[in-house]
Amino acid sequence: MNKWVQIFVFGLLSCDMVFAVSPRVPYHPMGVTYSGLHATTSPSKDSVIQDIHAIKKYRDANGRRFTAVRTYYPQYDGGKIELLPMLASNNLKVLLGLYLFDPPHEQDWTTANYEQDVKPFFKNKELLGILVGNEDYPDRKLQINQYLDWVKKDAPSIAVSTAQTTNFWLNQSNDPDIEAIANKCDFIAVNIYPIWDWYKQSDQNQPLGRTLLTGVEDMLHALRYPLHVNLKRHFIHILRVIIHPMFTLHRMLPQSMHISDMIRYPSSLSPEQGFASFKAQYEAIHKQYPGKQIVVTETGWPTTYGEVVNVRQQPAQYQIGLDNAKVYYALVRKWSARNHVTVFYYSMFDNWYAVASATYSKHFGLLNTKRLPKRANVH
Repeated sequence: MNKWVQIFVFGLLSCDMVFAVSPRVPYHPMGVTYSGLHATTSPSKDSVIQDIHAIKKYRDANGRRFTAVRTYYPQYDGGKIELLPMLASNNLKVLLGLYLFDPPHEQDWTTANYEQDVKPFFKNKELLGILVGNEDYPDRKLQINQYLDWVKKDAPSIAVSTAQTTNFWLNQSNDPDIEAIANKCDFIAVNIYPIWDWYKQSDQNQPLGRTLLTGVEDMLHALRYPLHVNLKRHFIHILRVIIHPMFTLHRMLPQSMHISDMIRYPSSLSPEQGFASFKAQYEAIHKQYPGKQIVVTETGWPTTYGEVVNVRQQPAQYQIGLDNAKVYYALVRKWSARNHVTVFYYSMFDNWYAVASATYSKHFGLLNTKRLPKRANVH
């Protein structure tokens, strides 16, 4: 073959190889998640501006600030408040969320958000990528697929994914729909939390470590809220939620404890144990998708956890909760920097009205709903 023909063919192949590579989310030091609904169901432009100023002003214990923000919505107040340009004008990089609305508005409202509040900003230099939905599979799987396709068609150079749980991405029930979604995603956007008991808290309002009996609560929850319509897959899911913690938790127990102690002695999970759980889950996701970038779109530690009495008026905030959250944050941030993994910490503010409405999810904020540092009222 002629030398110049060889060069030309090689050039074409090289171009094809370049264009075949999925867009990536550029690495940034640990970012933070933000929802304008943290203190109100109707955020105003002024309240969002104050929120952004609080994000910009915040410094952690080592004086580090946030330069990247992950959102759940692209707009508020019917599109009068467009988040991306407001965050970008403050030199904040943005992983922009497209919220998937519930029926009967899932098509018109979500499409309007996409067309008016996402699509016009594809060329904004502060845009890191697009997240289609958040922990809403399988109810929103058709929407997830639809908008993944739209973003990839309209902006092939923009990284796009859907933010889902560790269990979703591990896909231990071999759900073909999950595999299809994963193949469409340019990166794996995963929300990773330590393995703790999601239904109870300690006497100091901290997460309890899992026990074998926790599997019974998981089973009852799985029966009440089926993850799969297919009965065979649903049965496999129930078995997995019961058995999986047994194989994970024994690695987190102190050497002086036996695995049977998990039945009798549930105790508060330490931030170090929680971090070990976080790393184990991340490594499992990385092993599952060796060819894809993994972005942790949520992780955090609740300063106050569980069903707290009079939680709206005066949550029982123990000092240990503040201390544990500080340690967990530091461990994750150091790990993120050392391994060059993009992580978004959940969350900037305590959330009253954000996507997750369960009581245990309301106190993960670095600041309270009034944008102020959190203080213990119980020592």
